[in-house]
Amino acid sequence: MWLSTARVIGAGRKRPFRRLRRHVPAIRSAAAVLAVLTPLLLASACDPLSSQSGDPVVTVGAVPGIENANLYLAQHDGYFSKQGVRVRIERFQSVNDEISALNAGSVDVIAADYGDMFYAVSISNQPSHPAYKILADGYDAAPGVTEVVTLPNSGITQPGALAGLKIPVPDSEQIAKAPLGDPTSLAVASTASVLQSDGVNLAATEWVPMPQRQEISQLVRGKAKAILVSGTGVYEAQKDGAVELLDGCSGPTSGIPLDGFFASVGWLGQSKSKNAQAARDFQQAIYAADAGAAMPGPIQEILPAYTGLSSQEADLVTTGTYPLSTITANLQRTAALLNDEGMTKMDVIVSNMIFR
Repeated sequence: MWLSTARVIGAGRKRPFRRLRRHVPAIRSAAAVLAVLTPLLLASACDPLSSQSGDPVVTVGAVPGIENANLYLAQHDGYFSKQGVRVRIERFQSVNDEISALNAGSVDVIAADYGDMFYAVSISNQPSHPAYKILADGYDAAPGVTEVVTLPNSGITQPGALAGLKIPVPDSEQIAKAPLGDPTSLAVASTASVLQSDGVNLAATEWVPMPQRQEISQLVRGKAKAILVSGTGVYEAQKDGAVELLDGCSGPTSGIPLDGFFASVGWLGQSKSKNAQAARDFQQAIYAADAGAAMPGPIQEILPAYTGLSSQEADLVTTGTYPLSTITANLQRTAALLNDEGMTKMDVIVSNMIFR
């Protein structure tokens, strides 16, 4: 997933128990008190989302990363409960796993990379009537979110020197097999676009997917001249002495949307359905969390809980931006990029996917 600078949130605040309205005669024995309360306490402990409020529960799938830190912030700081919706977050290992769960109905909403989602729409039987709706734009690029890095003594000092090399890239969000030199993720597509705008011939360049920690090892051991890293991978590479050669989201791809929140058309139902209302409440809670994320501190405080970063590291990791609204024209830039770089066979019409 796409990553950037921020802190992770812990568990959401518990709701206080409500006082019983009816009069209860005084219970003289402490044992009797425990006998009455123990079943209630046990039931509440078994289901942390149990409540008499009747608020709908939305199950959200996510691959934990900086790009969806606003989701955890919304849960931790009570933005969902303020909107009258309860959220259960389930962790996944890949966006493809999330999409499978969304299709199967085991989750209601997913936080996902636009590369995977637009690709899924482009290969569907009815791309003009997509099966997914974008509830909210979740995370946009900023300087330093994705970088091609090298070591000071590598001899690679100009982007043109990358032509013809094998370049390790993050193995997350890989969408499909592609001809040699063609990108298979949004991160690679964005970087390729920047390089091509600089006149770099990528015909013989090979992008080699692998875990980011393995990428960095390859660079440090001299097995790779340059690597593409994103999110916490940028910080980890810099710790090991790497320096930036190229910002992968700059020039023609500066500020492009990277990740969003999606629901299936089937789950949303009609505009007046309870699921559609829950989706609107979820959307407003995310935007409220995004406003909080714009201030220094909230994101950095929650990152350690689900990214494995220390508090000191969370303060140093570069983050993108958490947009306060969903702008169709911005999302169309990402769809056009994927089509231009050959990742999709058609230019997805984003306006058909916006949840309104």
